[in-house]
Amino acid sequence: MNPNGRAGFTLIELLVALAILGGIMAIAVPSMVKFYDRLSFSLAREDVEREITGLPSRARAQGQSLVLRTWPDQKDADSRPVISLPKGWSLEVEPPIAYRFDGLCMGGRMAILVDKQRFTYHLDPPFCRPILDN
Repeated sequence: MNPNGRAGFTLIELLVALAILGGIMAIAVPSMVKFYDRLSFSLAREDVEREITGLPSRARAQGQSLVLRTWPDQKDADSRPVISLPKGWSLEVEPPIAYRFDGLCMGGRMAILVDKQRFTYHLDPPFCRPILDN
């Protein structure tokens, strides 16, 4: 208690507390932003992988064959991709991977390209679940 009998904080104590909180925030916020960016990227990549995993079921449900191709493919600008990719992402598929009307797949290799990162997968027949290569 101060001499007047009132409890409280001095201006100096409040400024020191604010300075400490400001320092902690200056350290924590950039780390949180990086964490959020990494998490968003991971979730987007998992969404693409899940969509590719679902292609056999989609081909069977639609009763028609699907072909997973390199996208965007400059040679074949008229075709539409069978999966959706986030803006700025591309897909390399060698050779084009065919999913038959009955859901079976012929297999192949693919890579998801994001900025300067490359994630390479192999898809083994008959169901072609994407398996990340190390």
